[in-house]
Amino acid sequence: MSTLVRPETTVATRRVYCQNDEARALLGQESAQWEALSLPIPFPVEEEQLSVVIADHAAVFSAELREAIQSHQTRLVYILGDDHRLPPESSGIPIFSFLAPPLQRVIVSSTLRAAFENLQLCRNQEALQTQLDRARSEIDELNEIGIALSSSPDTATLLNLILQKSRDITRSDAGSLYLVEETESGERRLRFKLTHNDSVQVPFAEFTIPINASSFAGYVALTGEPLHLEDAYHSPASIPAKLNPRFDQESGYSTRSMLVVPMKNPQGEILGVVQLINAKRRTDLRVSPQTVDDVVIPFPENRRALVSSLASQAAVAIENSRLYESIQTLFEGFVKASVVAIESRDPTTSGHSFRVADLTVGLAEAVDRCDMSPFREINFSRAEMKEVRYASLLHDFGKVGVREEVLVKAKKLYPLQLELVKDRFDFVRKAVQQGHTERKLTYLLEKGREEYLSRQQEFDHFAEESRQVRD
Repeated sequence: MSTLVRPETTVATRRVYCQNDEARALLGQESAQWEALSLPIPFPVEEEQLSVVIADHAAVFSAELREAIQSHQTRLVYILGDDHRLPPESSGIPIFSFLAPPLQRVIVSSTLRAAFENLQLCRNQEALQTQLDRARSEIDELNEIGIALSSSPDTATLLNLILQKSRDITRSDAGSLYLVEETESGERRLRFKLTHNDSVQVPFAEFTIPINASSFAGYVALTGEPLHLEDAYHSPASIPAKLNPRFDQESGYSTRSMLVVPMKNPQGEILGVVQLINAKRRTDLRVSPQTVDDVVIPFPENRRALVSSLASQAAVAIENSRLYESIQTLFEGFVKASVVAIESRDPTTSGHSFRVADLTVGLAEAVDRCDMSPFREINFSRAEMKEVRYASLLHDFGKVGVREEVLVKAKKLYPLQLELVKDRFDFVRKAVQQGHTERKLTYLLEKGREEYLSRQQEFDHFAEESRQVRD
């Protein structure tokens, strides 16, 4: 953030312009306190020194004096005449105080001191207001950056935004971004993830560097403290890291000022490093070995504070992005596990969920590309496409709650129901056989043995038909 400058409390030069000879004579008696001069015409509006004008004639009122008063460069003390009236020319010009003849040295000195104090207070107020406006502007800028960081859809976009915003607020010609990663053995190192350069084309390839004092980025990741170098090739003796000149030699670039800032989360853990190179006087300028002395400047102190604040926001945004990605990965795993569970419960429709997903996404993509009515106004974002894919994969999720015998039933009846139907037919056959036996017994008892034997062949024929129906 902006560094607060303590306002001045004393006036270095007390210059008094006198239109009145009597006033100039009085001030001449205090030469050590005031610098009494004749009033110049026109009034000098570009002067650096603060001044007070003592006048008693309408000629003093001019546009130049009005401008000087409004810019808090001077104050006007007017000596009234015997009629105690102001001339018409004074309209619209502020007058700090009035004096009445005969002039007294004590009153004149007291009025002049009050006028100079008023000037200094106004100057201090302006300086404080300027600082306040700058601080508000910086806070608004950081808020806008924070909103942009929190709304970045993926890690790659987020990293590019972090580096671009860091370069924008410092007018850096180039910059790089490193992320801390941990190997399987537990060793922490920096991975070179991104680079920008306005002056030369830089071939990009990811690589890793150790977190130690062999490089500026590694040194900052090791110590956790920001590093500012006015000349990267001539770093202080207290900094063990040195600049590797290979990049400048191979690309024809010229590295001069450098700002390296760690990205720390609220717990103090370092997630990465932002390295900014060559702060410029103007954004449109380009850096080369021939122009580096004229174009490149050290990184301003207030801009350094802003980058540190931005780096802290960036660390939180990176953590949130990683958390979001882990949630997405977890949900992907849940979807896949659910589809596997659905497919395993119903082997006859194995692969059905994936086929539906492929067809649905394909149809959505076709509609998204279509520029003919009625699909011209229908478009799908990446997030919506993902939702379509998830919905189609899980469209049969209800099968998880269906009983096994219902889900895998291959025929019209369940096995238990089919056995029940067969039992009913067996019961009917047994009932027919029992009725036939009862009729034979009744006939035998009523007609006798000889009559029964004469019709036995008829009874046996009916029994044979009953057995054929049963089989």
